[in-house]
Amino acid sequence: MKTIKLITAVLVLTVFCAGSIQSATRDEEVRTKTFNVSKGGKLTVDISAGAIKVSAWSKDQVEIRISGLDEEELGKVEMESDNKNVTVTYNESWGSDEETEFEISVPSKYNLDLKTSAGDIQTTNDIDGYVKASTSGGDLSFKDVSGDLNAESNGGNINVGNVGGNLNLNTMGGDINVGSLKGKDNKINTMGGEISIGKSLSGVSAKTYGGDITAGDAGGESEFVTYGGNISVGSVKGNVSLETYGGNLELKGAVGKVKGKTNGGNITLYDVKGSVDVKTLAGEVSVALDPAPNSESKISTNAGSINLKVPSLAKTTIEASVHVQGWWRDAKDSYKIHSDFEAESYKADDRRHEIVGTYVLNGGGSKIFLKSVNDEITIKKEAK
Repeated sequence: MKTIKLITAVLVLTVFCAGSIQSATRDEEVRTKTFNVSKGGKLTVDISAGAIKVSAWSKDQVEIRISGLDEEELGKVEMESDNKNVTVTYNESWGSDEETEFEISVPSKYNLDLKTSAGDIQTTNDIDGYVKASTSGGDLSFKDVSGDLNAESNGGNINVGNVGGNLNLNTMGGDINVGSLKGKDNKINTMGGEISIGKSLSGVSAKTYGGDITAGDAGGESEFVTYGGNISVGSVKGNVSLETYGGNLELKGAVGKVKGKTNGGNITLYDVKGSVDVKTLAGEVSVALDPAPNSESKISTNAGSINLKVPSLAKTTIEASVHVQGWWRDAKDSYKIHSDFEAESYKADDRRHEIVGTYVLNGGGSKIFLKSVNDEITIKKEAK
């Protein structure tokens, strides 16, 4: 009996060791291939599984280093070159080990078209060219890209440095962080995460279905939308739209038309030269506005106060109203319209249950309409 147990133990140990050796051999299996190419070509990678890591170097060569595949799987990898462009394909229906990685070096000036069905994609240094990347289940990470960048993930974060061309980013479930943008067409979308943008020389469109949006200055027409978070934006030289279904809106400055809406938060706009059309259903509104000639602005809140600052030399007519919901007789003396400017008219409208004040500055010109519900309005004079 002891002999049988000993033989059994030896067999188990042998099988275990054989499996360990096979696993180690698989992990250490590496294949490297190098192609001589000219600058300005394109690397195309299309693999069913595995991470893709690309770095740029000074050589006029593309070097491909594959790890994490066994000999049989390596036999299914196809690598081709026409002396300028390089194509790498791998299709394994059964999937691959999580450690599978395609590590590729390309010339400093080169274009990238990268796709994996399961894995991360990243560039470890700057790419002088355009980048197109897609993963069905991983993160995307890129250093600076001089050309266009088009990238999407079905379930990961996207992190990008500075982009010289147009930008188009999409992820179904992750955060997006971007540096400086120089292109004329910039679109950023995530179905569930936060968006952070350094700055944009032109306009930018950013949308998330569940997170905050933070952006620096923008040089053109821009749009920021979130279905559940705050929006904070720097100065925009152009028209801008801010919309959230549950958070605060903040804009450091604008030259143009500003639109803003929140279903539950405060609105703060600094240094707007142009016009505004903003509304909150539950929050305070604070706006510093230098109205454009012959423009029309609307500022309203259903549950909060309004604070407006206008230059002392502005040519505008301000019509402010406080609507009172509830017992009018007691409430009409509780809410006031405070103004540094003399009112042309000020009255309590018993029929409409409103307190209304009209202020004509420097003969009038543009129009500003203010409306609050059960809260006060303050109009401040800003010296210019």
